[in-house]
Amino acid sequence: MKDFYGLEKLIEDNGGIENFRCFTQMGKIEMVTPFGFCMVSGDKETWTECKIDESHYKVSDGYKITLRSIDPMFTYDHYYQSDFISLMKSGWIIIKTSDKQTIQHIKWLEHLCGKAYVVHEADIVTEGEVEK
Repeated sequence: MKDFYGLEKLIEDNGGIENFRCFTQMGKIEMVTPFGFCMVSGDKETWTECKIDESHYKVSDGYKITLRSIDPMFTYDHYYQSDFISLMKSGWIIIKTSDKQTIQHIKWLEHLCGKAYVVHEADIVTEGEVEK
């Protein structure tokens, strides 16, 4: 069954294998051991820009897709192609359609009562500058 999930067409419509970019959340590399193993913070995942890495799985095989972060402080994740499509439709993977799309770190205050506030921080995917 050729391109059962429509993933190959989606990739082709967004720059092809070499130029396809998307955003997803991954854990950052916290430490590299002397043996070359990476310690990744799974509880501190944040948005990162990714590209397709076909060194393990070919998209045309219809099985899995590997996303590798462009930032070397992140690693990579493998997804079943059906899961990739589902995560994309639900907003956990965002296809990069413009060079204006970036990841920005934002902070905001939430007023509780009187002089009590909660400070929130997050990384977000945005199109353009976020109002400060």
